[in-house]
Amino acid sequence: MKRIIFVAITITLLSFSINNSTDNIDSDLYGKYFFDECYGKTAGGSSICFQFTIEIYKETGKIKAKYSIDGFQKMRRFVCYIEIKEDRINFFFDKYDKDDIHYTEDNKKGDMLFYLIKIHNKYFIINFKSPVDGELINKKYELNKI
Repeated sequence: MKRIIFVAITITLLSFSINNSTDNIDSDLYGKYFFDECYGKTAGGSSICFQFTIEIYKETGKIKAKYSIDGFQKMRRFVCYIEIKEDRINFFFDKYDKDDIHYTEDNKKGDMLFYLIKIHNKYFIINFKSPVDGELINKKYELNKI
C-alpha cells in the first residue's frame, strides 16, 4: 500500500514539472524570433544560408509555435507544441504547416525539434537539426525578437 501511495505521489509531482499550460511562462516569451546560419558554399560558389523563425503563441490555453526554415533550397513549416520542464522550453513536432514545401516527411508527432533556454533575459536555441543534412547541431544561438 505504501508503494502505491509513493508511486501516485511521484506521478503527481512529475506531472507538475512537465506541462504545456500558460500559467508558468514569462509573458515576454510570446512573439516572433529569428536567427541566421550559413553552412558554407555550393560547388558553384553560392552561399548555403538559412533563416530560422519561431513564432510562439497561445491557443486554447496551450503554448504553441510555428517554426520556419527558409533558405537554400528549403522552405519548411512546422507547427509545434511546447512543454516547459525546469529551465528548458522544449519544442515538439505536431504537424507540418500548410505552406511546407519539402519532398519527405521526416518528422513524426512528438519528435523533439529543439529547445530554448533563457540566460540574462535573452533566449537561446539549442540542439536543432541542420537543414542541410539533418544532423543534430549542438550549438547555442541567440534569438532576435522581431
